[in-house]
Amino acid sequence: MKPIQTLLLTLLLTLAGTALADTTHYLIQVEGLACELCAENVEGRLQEVEGVVDDSIDVNVDTGEVRLNVEAGTELSDEQLRTLFEEAGFTYRGKTAESADSEG
Repeated sequence: MKPIQTLLLTLLLTLAGTALADTTHYLIQVEGLACELCAENVEGRLQEVEGVVDDSIDVNVDTGEVRLNVEAGTELSDEQLRTLFEEAGFTYRGKTAESADSEG
């Protein structure tokens, strides 16, 4: 590999690692998700929340789990999530959060 390509690849990988370390992963438990339209509804609402990384949202209708990442400095409160899901017609059951730094 040419030296400039090696340098660019190294820089890209470093920046990607830094961006990942600046996120928090959320696992959210929800009741009432019955179909893909439910999943799309939830995904659309979460995309409107400031700090949520849009392409990280994964809604699993079968398990009632929603996984997503938020940018550094963003925290999703239980109250905020309860309101969001109740307004969409679902029941918020709880969340767990893990900083990417702790995956280490």
